Amino acid sequence: MLGLYLSYAYNLAAGGLIVLVVTGVFIVCWLLAPRHGLLTARTHRRGHALAPDDVAAATAQPTDNTALVERTPAG
Repeated sequence: MLGLYLSYAYNLAAGGLIVLVVTGVFIVCWLLAPRHGLLTARTHRRGHALAPDDVAAATAQPTDNTALVERTPAG
């Protein structure tokens, strides 16, 4: 919609502006993606950040005591 609005406001080709806006959105998403983004990959190489799964695993608390009890087979 933004590309279409810009094409109307500036009297330019709608198709070209739509493609440029969508490309811009893609680049922003690619840079900021939490798992596979370029900025995330850069911080992971330096060792400054943890993956979201690592953070969740490190902060997880058992919800009940059954996870703490060893179970022996019956019989």
